[in-house]
Amino acid sequence: MKPGFHGMRRIHLPFASPFPQRIHLPFSLPFPFIVALAAGAGLRLVAMIGYPGALWFAGDSYVYLGAALRPQPNLSKTTGYSVFLHALEPFHSLTLVAGLQHLMGLAVAVMIYLLLRRNGVSQRWATAATLPVLLDGFVIEDEHMVMAEALFTFLVMVSMLLVIWRSWVPWPVALLAGLLAGCAVDVRSSLTRLFAPYAGLSAHPIAATMGTADSGIPRGSAAGSSLAKDNASASCVIAARGACERTSAIRLSTAPVR
Repeated sequence: MKPGFHGMRRIHLPFASPFPQRIHLPFSLPFPFIVALAAGAGLRLVAMIGYPGALWFAGDSYVYLGAALRPQPNLSKTTGYSVFLHALEPFHSLTLVAGLQHLMGLAVAVMIYLLLRRNGVSQRWATAATLPVLLDGFVIEDEHMVMAEALFTFLVMVSMLLVIWRSWVPWPVALLAGLLAGCAVDVRSSLTRLFAPYAGLSAHPIAATMGTADSGIPRGSAAGSSLAKDNASASCVIAARGACERTSAIRLSTAPVR
């Protein structure tokens, strides 16, 4: 420290600072996962810099963007993703679309890690389970395209996280999870088979719990709950991988769309 700063007193403001001195998070992220998350964020940043704008998927991107510019039901595609694009239309930037989809991919990895850690998986294996989402080039490519898979995967993961996080699900949370699942179906209807883990959640009759004092919905029997826990993160990875396999089979335009 320079000599002129010796004996410097603490400044007391006459008003309360709007910024907290410490931020207390309900969870902690260990160093290995932070490194993996930073690596995934770095790869996505490289993609954003190397391919400004967004990649164009031959055929489908035209349909999604056309329905966003002229909102109306479409015979070949569900309109959920087009509604998402329509909400971002005032910004006139496909770079923003790609950036948000990359953030969704990172958020999916964080949700996978938190869900696995909450259910007793070690830090090492929980971190390893997020690597396909964080580091797979096909996943990053898929997030960088004008395609519905990134939004669908994000909605599915949030919906499952809300249902599986607690042993008893309050009905408002269950309602929100159902709405998100419905939105996911409207975004990408052909991948609705990934909702198979919800079958385990319906093992217990919901009607029998509507009059309980807890006003909650159980996740089902022990077997059903175990099924949902084991498949929640796997479903997210399968969603991304299924989209990537289809992506690699179709020729993409080499020129990014701004």
